[in-house]
Amino acid sequence: MLDEHYLIQGPLRERWIQAQFSAFSKSWPESRPYPDVLSTEQEQSLHEVYASSHQNSGAIASFQGIIRSDLREGVSVLSIDYSAYEQLANRRFADIEAEVKKRTGLNRLRIWHSVGQVRCGECSMLVLASAAHRAELFEGLHMAVEQVKFSAPVWKCEHLSNGQHRWVEGQADPAAIKSAK
Repeated sequence: MLDEHYLIQGPLRERWIQAQFSAFSKSWPESRPYPDVLSTEQEQSLHEVYASSHQNSGAIASFQGIIRSDLREGVSVLSIDYSAYEQLANRRFADIEAEVKKRTGLNRLRIWHSVGQVRCGECSMLVLASAAHRAELFEGLHMAVEQVKFSAPVWKCEHLSNGQHRWVEGQADPAAIKSAK
């Protein structure tokens, strides 16, 4: 759905991620935006989140993309600035969710991506998925992450320890892209 917000300003913080897990596991209505933060009575531990996954799901998993401090030729990455064409990105994320669910049989799938600066060690992408069985769960989770890398209009500029920066193309697994077509 197009009113959903798939792009989040800055890094995806642990408390925000936990709020998404809680809403996801409670079969949050697809027509309602996910919360930014949950109230104390809505919070659950991640163990409770997994235990309360909706009844048709025998498996729930997540992918958290964490910024690495890659070292190349003595220069390391300090942070990444993500930018996106927001309207097109939101539409593309919604399309990825629908396509992957249809192709793999996932019960639920939700994707978020950071825009703005994200430092090394911080989370820039969160994907939540649930399915009846682990095989379709892992296939769908992998396919969703690769589709984001391959086709989402999100760009990244690495800021380096030598004061320079470089634009980087996303790299996707060709096998996952091929199976999604």
